[in-house]
Amino acid sequence: MKKLVFIVFILCVFLFAEKSLASWHAGNRRYLAYGVKANIFTPYTPPYMYPRIGISQSNWVSTPGPYWLQIGWIYYYGWDQPLAYYEYCVYPCLSDDDYEQEWFELMDWNTYTSFRVQNVPSINKIFGTWCAYKNDIAIVCSQNLVNPPVEVQVMSESHHPWNDINTIYTSVSYQDSSRVWHPFDLSLWIEEFPYAVQIFEIYEFQSYRLNIYNFYLPIASK
Repeated sequence: MKKLVFIVFILCVFLFAEKSLASWHAGNRRYLAYGVKANIFTPYTPPYMYPRIGISQSNWVSTPGPYWLQIGWIYYYGWDQPLAYYEYCVYPCLSDDDYEQEWFELMDWNTYTSFRVQNVPSINKIFGTWCAYKNDIAIVCSQNLVNPPVEVQVMSESHHPWNDINTIYTSVSYQDSSRVWHPFDLSLWIEEFPYAVQIFEIYEFQSYRLNIYNFYLPIASK
């Protein structure tokens, strides 16, 4: 029975991916924060991407959905390099048309960039202002997005399970109510098959794709 379950599970994952815009995630979260930041690396070489126009992976820091503001890097099939990007909700956050995404800067392979999202108190703004930063430079801000403290996330996201992911995150930190930064201290890991996390510390980890052909299929065939 276990053999059959493994085989059916793998087939379902890949067949479902062909007919949907589903996404898979790997990373960590923290509850009740006023901001999140991390150094996010690009791989040494371009990762394999499933060969279909529109297939992408992204690696980011973010507030939670549906009221998210996220920033990081994104890479599509057919691109030579990844691009820094941001994406945020435009109220009321109920449909795809309520989200704004912009690509704004080319990134090199085998480098890292500091990305940050944080709440900035604002006069006459109920929830304050959420801003996204690249290397400590404010890129975009959104007012009255969501009331802090909120869950914050540091994730890799793939839009096809054949995409290779190999992303290192360091200095993963959250901001408290006094606007002081602390290293991540909760193990709220997300590992959606076929992606997983190699943990060095709670605040330093690597997201990657499991080698399902060498690991799962031999088990299923015994």
